Formats: sequence, C-alpha cells, structure tokens
Amino acid sequence: MPHCVLEYSPQIKFKSDFKSFFKELHSYMVSTDHFEERSIKSRVRIADEVFMGDGDSSQSFVYLQISLLSGRPKEILKDLSSKALSILDSHLEKLSSDTYISVTVEIREMEATLHSKLE
Repeated sequence: MPHCVLEYSPQIKFKSDFKSFFKELHSYMVSTDHFEERSIKSRVRIADEVFMGDGDSSQSFVYLQISLLSGRPKEILKDLSSKALSILDSHLEKLSSDTYISVTVEIREMEATLHSKLE
C-alpha cells in the first residue's frame, strides 16, 4: 500500500514514458516520510473506449487514483493530491487548444481493518 492507478484516454501523450512520472511521484511520496518506497505500487490503464460529455472525440481525460490505508492526517492527503496533480501536469504533453482535457487526482482511503495482505 499505497496503490497508484493512472488511467487515461488514448489521445493523451506523455513527455517521456509514464515510468518517469511514477518515479517522480514515488520519490515525492517517500520524501514526506509517510510512505515506504517498496510499498508503493503503480500501474497504468489506457481507456480504449471513452465517452465524455456529448461524445465529442476532442475530449480526453487523465485520472490518477491513489488508494491508501486510512489514518493519515487530512492535510497530508490534501498535500499529496495537490503535488500529484502538479507532477502529473508537468509530465503531460499539451494537446491542441481545441481539445478539452480533464486531469484529476483522487485520494482514496481504505479502512485499514478491512485490508488483508500476504507478506
């Protein structure tokens, strides 16, 4: 724990591969002293089929979900969300001005007592 899932529509392009994004995100998370590097797991899902708004194909999205065990102060979660959004934005190539892109970060807390794990 935590799990970071990056999902995006097919027309989204990164300035480098997505691993560079995750490396920077993980580094930031570890620097807060609230996460162990070896426990952070990240993955990518490209949403091959997307329907946004009225279905206009010039609309796209990037969604980062970070799932954590509950118990951290809300200020830590708020800072993580804000910094993750900034890091994500810095790794995205800008699309043409006639393209709408929604970039979102969601922090999800999972109840620690309901989480099971093999070690």
